[in-house]
Amino acid sequence: MKRYVVILFVFSLCLSIFSFAKDRIVKVEINGNIQTQKFVVLNLLGYTKNMNLNIDALERGQNALLSSGLFSDVYMSLKATGDDYVLVVNLKENPHLFPLMDLEKGIGVQNNDIFGLGLRAYGSVRLFNISPFKLLWGGYSLGVDSSSLFGTSFAFKLEYSNLKDLWWKMPTQAFFYDRQSFEFGIGYKWKTNKIMLTYEDENSTSTTNLGKSTNVKFVSFTLNHVRNLADSQNRSYWEWNVNLEHGLNIDYTTASLNVENYYRMIAQIYLLTRSYSVFNGANTPFMFKRYFGQTNNLKGYDLRNFSATFMSLWEEKLGIPLTTSLKISKSPKLTFLTPEIISQVAFLNDENLSLDNFKLSLGIGIKMKTPIGVVEPEIFLGKALEFYLEF
Repeated sequence: MKRYVVILFVFSLCLSIFSFAKDRIVKVEINGNIQTQKFVVLNLLGYTKNMNLNIDALERGQNALLSSGLFSDVYMSLKATGDDYVLVVNLKENPHLFPLMDLEKGIGVQNNDIFGLGLRAYGSVRLFNISPFKLLWGGYSLGVDSSSLFGTSFAFKLEYSNLKDLWWKMPTQAFFYDRQSFEFGIGYKWKTNKIMLTYEDENSTSTTNLGKSTNVKFVSFTLNHVRNLADSQNRSYWEWNVNLEHGLNIDYTTASLNVENYYRMIAQIYLLTRSYSVFNGANTPFMFKRYFGQTNNLKGYDLRNFSATFMSLWEEKLGIPLTTSLKISKSPKLTFLTPEIISQVAFLNDENLSLDNFKLSLGIGIKMKTPIGVVEPEIFLGKALEFYLEF
């Protein structure tokens, strides 16, 4: 019995010596966080007291700091203190106050780091309608959200909108309507995945169609995954995003799947492939049907004329990032503008399969960096030649 006690004691002693001999990070020095609170930086970094030195964990922390949108540059180094280390993190904060422009919600302002807590707050006022163009007092939107709440793995969103004289076009009619909506969502991130659960209550009232009102309460579930496919130079990645939406007071279900693959060929020249598919179940209110809109446009066509149960869009973009001297850019930091050649093919299901189920669109565009963000003028030829301006 004594022999077993001695063996257990020796084993425990060896384990203790081995554990304490491991390289640890005993302190973190943070520089450059003018507004962002230190505990937010530590949470994003994933630091725990006396954590073991793990290069992969530090790389994940650096990526989390950069992807938070709070910092434009993150540089980390280690200082030895005997067998342990001090981690030095040098940060360059992004500007936190930005003008905001949304073609539906109007113009306003947003702050990406309220009180240094990593919270984004925004507000906008709708003063005009783009298509058809109309000057108006069109209501307002207010919201606060965070992709990493206080630097943790949790996310949330809270938004209220009261918008007036919105324009909607259907195959047989067009009308203006008012919309009041409340949205609340919570989410969680782990490694390269993110889930989001959202509740929304929306009331829409037509102002030109006999005052018809529709109230829809629904929940939606979103799952997002990003994966780098190549080396540390990030030459390639793919991302997919699936969304399921189900009505609470109206029995309907919609679903969408977006798959994107980015491949950088030479210097910063890239090929971006994207597939976007939607399914609209029975009883889906027409204003809640998913369609080719916003960042998944079938451009050159009248988007809201499509009311098929199933639709799928395939898009290819060839981008050539250029510097201010119009040379091919070798770094994202040197990129000034990016001409793109774009092709789109869409499939819309019908009872009888024919060539009319397929729609083709070709376009050219330019991404330009401006003080208010990236502006993208585009010209597309589909059923008609149309001009687009995205922000």
